Amino acid sequence: MARKKFLLVVTIIMSLFLLVGCSDDNDDDNLSTNDKGILQVQVSIPNEAEDIARVEVDVKDGTKLISANDTEVIEDNKAIVALDDMTINTDYTVEVRAINNDEYVIFHGEQDNVKLLTKDEINDFNINLKKAEAKYVFYMIGDGMGANQRELGESLLQVIEGDSTARLTMNTGEFTTRSADLPITDSAAGTALATGSKTNNGMIAELPNGTELKTLVEAAKEEGMATGIMTTTRINHATPAVFAAHNDSRHNYNDIAVDYLDSGVDFFAGGGYRYFIPQGTTYLGRNLDSEREDGWNLIDTFEDEGYITFLSEEESEDFIDYLPAAGDKVFATFTNYGLPYDINRQNLSLASEYREELLNIQTPSIAEITQKAIELLSQDEDGFFMMVEGGRIDHVAHGNDIAGTAYDTIAFDKAVEKAYEFY
Repeated sequence: MARKKFLLVVTIIMSLFLLVGCSDDNDDDNLSTNDKGILQVQVSIPNEAEDIARVEVDVKDGTKLISANDTEVIEDNKAIVALDDMTINTDYTVEVRAINNDEYVIFHGEQDNVKLLTKDEINDFNINLKKAEAKYVFYMIGDGMGANQRELGESLLQVIEGDSTARLTMNTGEFTTRSADLPITDSAAGTALATGSKTNNGMIAELPNGTELKTLVEAAKEEGMATGIMTTTRINHATPAVFAAHNDSRHNYNDIAVDYLDSGVDFFAGGGYRYFIPQGTTYLGRNLDSEREDGWNLIDTFEDEGYITFLSEEESEDFIDYLPAAGDKVFATFTNYGLPYDINRQNLSLASEYREELLNIQTPSIAEITQKAIELLSQDEDGFFMMVEGGRIDHVAHGNDIAGTAYDTIAFDKAVEKAYEFY
């Protein structure tokens, strides 16, 4: 049975935003005015066009493309797209394509019912838009992933599936990622992704002057939403950190780990347990590496705060078998560093970065982690916000490992697929 809910999926460097609103019908023809406002494009889809998944709308001035948007279909075979603050100074045409669930165009035509909303209509539109806020938000970040990595991953996917038409699930677009102080960003400047404000390379959810910035996770908590942060690298690495911590340096890993205790995040999963346990920790008969020198066992503190914890590679299977219950909180760190590159995770005999006694242990994939987060966080009636990072795409690409880059890109795409399956 289909769920009645709104879903927002954001993929970074890729981005897909779902915007849904309602407004009164209009019969106006093409509009000619110099006013500014919200341009409403209301398109009528033929009744015979069934199983519509989305509508793509191109607004054109002659042959010049002014704007391209897509929206989910609303009632009575109609869809609405809002284009903010446009100056209408000529007659526009609207080209419409209706796409079904199999990604086939089932309607293609031109329509001209375009109007500029009045002030009252804008207010009505904003009210309806607010009612349609996303209940479930996936913020998906492929660290170090650009067009080349995606093309490489898709090529490998076609070979694996024996299908030259196979495509990655992620729908992609591009935007600038420079930081406040340099044209080339680093992961910590993902602060812009988490807060909407650019900062200097290396800073975690703070402006260059040290002012702390509210993150999307913090904003979601204020709205009563459940929250989750998961990554294939260290859980306190720069990108996950900018969503749940504040620090002047991404390299203060121990301090960032402590910040997580106060974050209120409901679900953490990734690597990097060495920043959460004291020196000399022995677990399940094995000595675990540690970077802490203050004797603080943060895993014990998380448990005192009501978290169910999964520590080290040996608890990977327990995590996969875990059945989340409403109200649970989870903190999972499976490795001392990042999770293994996915080519190594799938082919344990290649996992030379792990000690010999761990070669038979397969840690969870980012898709499995995402699925477990969905199972838990979706039980919150207020919805959820989760940040999912394919963090080791960047690391494996630094090593000029083409095969590893392709595998990690596909692994991240499978996590994106989990979001779509949930919707």
